[in-house]
This record gives sequence, C-alpha cells and structure tokens, in this order.
Amino acid sequence: MTATVIVGPPCAGKSTYAWATRDATELVVDYDRVAQALGSSTAHAATGAIREAAFAAREAAIGVALNTSQGSWVLHTSPSAEQISAYEEAGALFALLDPGEDVCIQRAEDDKRPDGTEDTIRAWYANPPELPDSTTTVSATTGRTIMASDNPRGNRYWGDASLPKTKSEFFNAVTTPAPSGAGTIATIRLYGPIDSYGGFWGISAKDVGAVLDALPDSITQINLRVNSPGGEVFEGVSILNLLRAHKATITAVVDGRAASAASIITAGCDETVMSPGTQMMIHSPSVIAWGNAVELRKTATVLDGIEASMVEIYTAKAGEKDWTTLLADETWLTATEAVEMGLADRSAVVPDAGEAATVGDEDPDTLVIPDEDDEDAEAKARVVVMTSRAPALGTELPSSSEPGDPNRKENVVDYDAFKAGLRERLGVPDADASADQLLAAVDEALTEQAAPVAASNVPEGAVVVDAAAFAQLQDQAAQGQAARAEQIKSRQEGIVNDAVKAGRIAPSAAAGWLASLAKDEEGVTALLSTLPENTIPVAELGHTDETATEAEALFAAAGWSNEKES
Repeated sequence: MTATVIVGPPCAGKSTYAWATRDATELVVDYDRVAQALGSSTAHAATGAIREAAFAAREAAIGVALNTSQGSWVLHTSPSAEQISAYEEAGALFALLDPGEDVCIQRAEDDKRPDGTEDTIRAWYANPPELPDSTTTVSATTGRTIMASDNPRGNRYWGDASLPKTKSEFFNAVTTPAPSGAGTIATIRLYGPIDSYGGFWGISAKDVGAVLDALPDSITQINLRVNSPGGEVFEGVSILNLLRAHKATITAVVDGRAASAASIITAGCDETVMSPGTQMMIHSPSVIAWGNAVELRKTATVLDGIEASMVEIYTAKAGEKDWTTLLADETWLTATEAVEMGLADRSAVVPDAGEAATVGDEDPDTLVIPDEDDEDAEAKARVVVMTSRAPALGTELPSSSEPGDPNRKENVVDYDAFKAGLRERLGVPDADASADQLLAAVDEALTEQAAPVAASNVPEGAVVVDAAAFAQLQDQAAQGQAARAEQIKSRQEGIVNDAVKAGRIAPSAAAGWLASLAKDEEGVTALLSTLPENTIPVAELGHTDETATEAEALFAAAGWSNEKES
C-alpha cells in the first residue's frame, strides 16, 4: 500500500481530512492525537516532556508507516527537504491541503487556537515548503465540508478499481436498423459511475445529452441498460430529466445493479425492467462534513431537501411508502422485491435491440497521459477525454434549442430537382417516372455505352514506370518523409517546452505530453492551452529551518521536523 503525506498550514484541516478519507485499515500519523494520548490537555498546545515524547513517538510511527504493507497517512506542516526526499524514496504520495491564508486565520480565531498560531500561519504562507511536482492539491474550504472524492489516492466512485482507458468501456450508444433501413430503437449502455466530471471519472449529464442529440429522428424507443454504483444525486436527476424530455419511450433495463443515483434514473423512466439476478439499492444522500453546530445543521438541512426530492421520484413510481425508513436503512432489493415494491414494472430478460455498431470504434476517444516518468506509469496514467462522441450510425451532433425538439440539419439534396436532372440526361419524358423506371433507364444507358476493353498484361490500377525513375522516387520520398518527421518533432517539442516555461505542466511530465502530441497534436495542443499558467511554480520558493530548543535541534539533525501539526 502507499503512504500519503498531507502537507498544509496550521488550521488547514489536515487531521480532519486524513481521518475522513482514510480506509478503516489505514494508519494515520497525527502528532496532535499522539500528544493527547500522552496526556496533553489540548491537541494543539503540548509542552515540555509531552511535546518531546510526542515528537519521538511520531518519528517512530513514520518509520512504521513507510515500511508497512498497510496504507498510511502522515501529517506535516512544513516538512524539511531531507524529509521530503526520504518520503519520495519510500514511494509516498504528496497532497497539499491549502484552504487559503484568510480561511486558516479565521479558523484559528474560531477554534481559539493557542497564541502565536496566526503568526505561524502567516509565516507558512510567506515561505511554504517546496513539494514535488507530482503533489496533488486537495481542497476543503466551503462550509468546511470534505468530500471523500478529494482523496488523492481514490478514484471517486470507481473506488480501487482500475481506471478505464476509453469512454466506450462504460458508456456508449447504438441504434438498430429497422427493415426499412431507418433505425427506430436506440440502446444506451450506462455501465459506470454517475459523475459530473465526465471523462474517465464517469458518466455526466453532458455525456448523455450529447448522445440524445445525436440520435436520428427515426428513434421512437430507447433502451437504457444500467449497471451503476450510483454517484452524484444532482447529476443523476439531470440525466433522468434529459431522458424524460426526449420524444422516445424510455425503458430502463437493470443489467447488474442500479444503486443510489442510478436507482433514481431507472425509477423515473417510462418502464423499469429488472433482469434476473440484479439488484436495486436506495439510500439517503450523505456527505462528510465538519464545522460548528450552525454549519452542520445547515448541511443536514440541505441533505433533508435532497432526500425529499428523491422521495418525490420514488413515490411517483411506487406510491406512498415509508421512504424515510427505507432510505435510512440503505435498502437493497432483489429483482423480485423491486417489482413487488413498485420501483420496477417487471423482471425479465430484455434482448439487446439487435445488431448495431458501437460508438467510437473508428478513432480513440481518449488520450492517456502519464503523470510522471515511472516504470509503472500506465497504472498512474491520467485519461483525458478529447472529444465526446455519441454518433448514431454516423450522424453528426446537431445543435439543439429549448424548448422543443432539437434543430436538425435539413436534407441537403433536393430530390425533385435531382430526379428532373436525371430524366433530362437519360431522355425520359415522363415527369412521373418512378425511381425503378429511372434506374432501369440508367442500366440501359450503361449497357449501350459499354465497349470491349483491349487486353493488357498490366493489372488494373497499375502503372508501368522506369526502374531507375522508380528508385529515385522512392529515395526522394524517404528523404521527404524523414525531413517531415523531424519538422513535426521539432514543432511538438517547442509546444511542450513553451508549456513547461509557462508553468502549465511539470518538466517531469514533458515526455508523456510529447508522446501524446505524436498521437493527436491538434487535440493535445488545445488541451495544453486550457491549462492555467504558473500552475507549476517556475521560481524557487525556498524553505526555513528554525531550531528553537536543544531537543528540537536533535530532531532536526535526525532529519525530522519538530513543528506542531494542526
């Protein structure tokens, strides 16, 4: 497992963050809690023997954390350069928790921290520690609420599962050709988390909206196949309302599980079908929060309102129930139980709509960019979605207007004018000639114009060229190709170097970006231009090394910080 070093100023909330996002089996090396365990009356003002013992205990705990198979979290205010180097050698990750100087000072006042805390906060911001370029920045400022999705090691709703490399692995759309040639049934597969981030994080309302806009006008039924752990409730409601607004009849088919926000989507469709062996889970919305009583009550009120909105959707489907109890108990329902409760209409095997083409097969719809040079870089790759593809049988994404049906491009071929021109060229006088009659006239004209072709030993499509001239052409082509490749390489290196100089990307990530440019220069260049400048500091920030007591000098000489943790 991996150790994560959480760095931030006093009152940043490092301790709360670590304990809120850790797994139950993971260690947390927290100086404040060690001091309290040793008898300090407060977590933030240990003195004398307790202070020295707490530092010694933390040093021992850090050694355990870096050498255990368990995951661990180490909290630091200002780790020294030597400590940072030791953590890097041990393979630790770094996360910066920085809510802002004003926020930290206000928290120090609100929490009645010991005298001098505000000065320590200001000193930290005047001279913050230099952390590795790979450091993840996490936040916990609004309402002092910390979401588990901020975990630098976690993958939001994917949990510990490997991140997908293509969007089509968990979300795509297909249409089924009808006998007449026009597709009438579309299948949308929603096989991943519900997440407003979209991209490889999960399925967003924007993703679903793009798919719906791309469906042909002939679609009258949509089969929404679901296997999802859920995710963000508001994103789930948005997806449901997009589906409801479409003119087609929506049938939700649960293929695995419809949990949490996914149950809201399936319950709100025109028909809900549970495949045999599947389950549906409903529960109350939740959030990890901290703060004073007023802040926590406000958060609870928001959650009550969200739950009330969820109950409206469930009630519209299944009628009045003791939803408060069912949601609070996190109720799991088998296929049969979901039907009996009314959240599903039937349990059955619903065949796929039929033979169809999966969206996005022609070109990759994602870009895999390694975060750093590493032998295991693939496992640490970021996946950036370059385009949101959702064409159905080759249709282009139309523009849409609200309210009303999407505006679609008109047929660019004037069929009547085409027929008139064809009759004129074929010499067909009948203005009412059918398509079959016109095709027969075309066949007749082609037959009359056909002439025997002289036999030749040269295969069709081949050209006879002098051997010397052909060799010269090959040599010139090779030289031109090499020159072109060098020109492209030079241009792409310039793009990456400019991004590094501007502080858009880290120097250690340059090789990964170059590899990505070679695959999709236009898309990656556009992506680089959207990254904010000075994200990666381009000037040295420096550090301090203060020793106040003889005991602290000994700890500093051992390579460990003796600063109090928040």
